[in-house]
Amino acid sequence: FKSMAEQVTKYQRGTPDRFRSRPRGSSSSPPRTRMRSQSPKLTVPKTPQLSTRGRLRPNHVLSQAEREEMELEEAKKHQFHAKGVGETVPKYKYADVERKPCTVPEPFHFNETTRPKAQPVVMDKLEPFHPRPLRKKILEGPIGVPEKKVIPVIEPASPAFALKQRMG
Repeated sequence: FKSMAEQVTKYQRGTPDRFRSRPRGSSSSPPRTRMRSQSPKLTVPKTPQLSTRGRLRPNHVLSQAEREEMELEEAKKHQFHAKGVGETVPKYKYADVERKPCTVPEPFHFNETTRPKAQPVVMDKLEPFHPRPLRKKILEGPIGVPEKKVIPVIEPASPAFALKQRMG
């Protein structure tokens, strides 16, 4: 493993001067050397502003019972509440609607006096059956179906059929 700083310094040392970009002001100037400051100064340490310091994390993790209790409260908040009949219907602004009386149930009376009588079927009105004569062509075979076409049988030929012509 090599650190990123080591890789960068190795890359910078290994790159020849002819591949480095030259300053725009002077076209032919000798390669620059680093100039050291006149007096060395003390390094002033600065704290890194890490993003983890500002991160808020919960200190308390909910247990299973607490989680179930919160879900129960949430379900109670969003519980369905039925509305009374007519609350959502707009009020009738003209006059009172006439109310019809409720249906009064009546018992069934199965007596022959009230039952409708069945009509007897009259056989005299039926006309006699007269069959039509059968065509003789139907007995010969199927009608309307085209005859099956006979496909010629293909005889197999040798794949070397042209050899005799090529040789001769």
